[in-house]
Amino acid sequence: MDLPASRRARENLTAGQFAGIEANAKTGAVRVGLAAATKFTAAARLRLEQPAKLAGVGTYRPVMNLKSERDAWIVPLKAGITWIELTSK
Repeated sequence: MDLPASRRARENLTAGQFAGIEANAKTGAVRVGLAAATKFTAAARLRLEQPAKLAGVGTYRPVMNLKSERDAWIVPLKAGITWIELTSK
């Protein structure tokens, strides 16, 4: 689902793989699905870029409390798809 330009952010993984992305146009929330853990990748490192600074739009960040390292959130991966919700509130 396309979000208006004012709500777009770019996701970047430096470890792990994307399994899917879902967007809620009403709330502006974004769910990022990360592929299951492997013997080589137990955690993903998620970076968000939001180059536009628009009035009324906050900075997107994970809803759950995640540790960060080198400007990336560390997401522990599960045996199946790990879903992370991002909001701009």
